[in-house]
Amino acid sequence: RYTTSGTLDATFGSSGIVTTSIGTGNDYARGIVIQPDGKIVVAGFAYGGSNLDFAVVRYTISGALDSTFGNGGMVTTPVGLDNDYANSVAIQPDGKIVVAGSFNNGSDRDIAVVRYTASGMPDSTFGTNGIVTTPIGSGNDYAGGVAIQPDGTIVVAGSTDNGSDDDIAVLRYTASGTLDATFGSSGIVTTHISSGDDFAGSIAIQGGGKIVVAGQAHNGVDYDFAVLRYTGSGALDPTFGSGGIVTTPIGLGKDYASGVAIQPDGKIVAAGRTNNGSDDDFAVARYNFDGSLDTDFGTGGLATTDFGGADHSWAIALQSDGKIVVTGSGAADFALVRYNSDGSLDTDFGTGGLVTTDFGTDDGGAAVALQPD
Repeated sequence: RYTTSGTLDATFGSSGIVTTSIGTGNDYARGIVIQPDGKIVVAGFAYGGSNLDFAVVRYTISGALDSTFGNGGMVTTPVGLDNDYANSVAIQPDGKIVVAGSFNNGSDRDIAVVRYTASGMPDSTFGTNGIVTTPIGSGNDYAGGVAIQPDGTIVVAGSTDNGSDDDIAVLRYTASGTLDATFGSSGIVTTHISSGDDFAGSIAIQGGGKIVVAGQAHNGVDYDFAVLRYTGSGALDPTFGSGGIVTTPIGLGKDYASGVAIQPDGKIVAAGRTNNGSDDDFAVARYNFDGSLDTDFGTGGLATTDFGGADHSWAIALQSDGKIVVTGSGAADFALVRYNSDGSLDTDFGTGGLVTTDFGTDDGGAAVALQPD
């Protein structure tokens, strides 16, 4: 945990850092959310002895494991018979925790959504023992992001194999875990952008029930940022970009948007990575409500940041003062950047707007959330 100036917060864990061993092998965090009571929920996957399982950990505001959650603050959930990957987490207004990812069905991967009670138990009122699995196509399906709509429905974004390449997939579930028949085709929408692989890594809900998804689209040579907006019924929004789709080339190679957030004024901020010709840099793009690049942000709507090595940005959060926080991996360390609302680096944060934290040999931030303070 960092202070508002970017220094490690000495009141959290050990000098600002908490590490948690869950299983007997590698453990990975992929999503984070702050509860209204200040507790911190982290979701990802952990090695359970033979394969990887969904994992959720809850911490108190001081960074201690919350003994009122699961087993000593931790919950692991096997979904399939092989590796299960949880990639995102959201909190419902009633305190229930929704985690989305994928599992192996024995022949390929399908979408998996697990809901827990506020105490960390699988929620028996959701799917089968708290678990819902959904096959979309005949190949691998993945979930990259999850969000809760104001009416309590759960929206998941990811990708599905159409038989020749991957398409973007969006699914909506009712509060009980059934696919919402009022959304798309029986609760599922797939979007084919290019002749190559298209993926969605994150999702956000905009005013009026519109759904914004960010990821990547193949341009025939490499990949560009892709941002899509759907109406509440799952149709591509014709008032956004070209038929609901915006693709943005940024650098000289592969560009990928892995995080998205909505500003109070309706502008959309997407964060990810871009290739500068030799390695990857952080990349942020801001779009107007209609999907056009916001030329008041950065250079022509784009901002890139180089930490000096192979840098990958994974997640974004918006401060109440309009500043933008992006996290990921910079030169193999935890890395954060804070931008002013115009896309310039915030020199009041870290060193010239940049912060890196070294935990060991290869570190990276996968998710970021802002506390009320």
